[in-house]
Amino acid sequence: MLLYTFMMLTPGVMLWGLYEGLVYYWPDIALGLGAKRSDIATLVAGFAFSMLGFLATIITVLFAFTHSSTFARYQKRGYLQVFFYIYFLTIICLVLTSILAIANFSNTFYLLSFRLMMIGFMNSLVQIATLTIILCNIARHAVSEK
Repeated sequence: MLLYTFMMLTPGVMLWGLYEGLVYYWPDIALGLGAKRSDIATLVAGFAFSMLGFLATIITVLFAFTHSSTFARYQKRGYLQVFFYIYFLTIICLVLTSILAIANFSNTFYLLSFRLMMIGFMNSLVQIATLTIILCNIARHAVSEK
């Protein structure tokens, strides 16, 4: 499971590092994210809370297919355990991202909390996309069985 944790938490760090590297060599492409941190924090907090609701929907849709042979194969091969691991990791990341977003509303600007919020936001995008693709594949195969 350590590999899955690494895979799910790496994209944000890599994308933020890429952005910082590009800004270092070409300062003109800087987006000025720190100047708009309050607006960005509002957006990220809204995203995190909305995606927590979306995760509740995902699990409901998944349980609708529990009687299909696709779901049984998925469970038998151990993929369901991986799905739930990524699912709970995503919940934890979204909660932490929303806490960091709320922390960015303070009067004191901490660059570390802003960077961690943006990294968490990018990680959450990848995690939500991964869970959505998995669920769509399960649903597609379960529906084609009938």
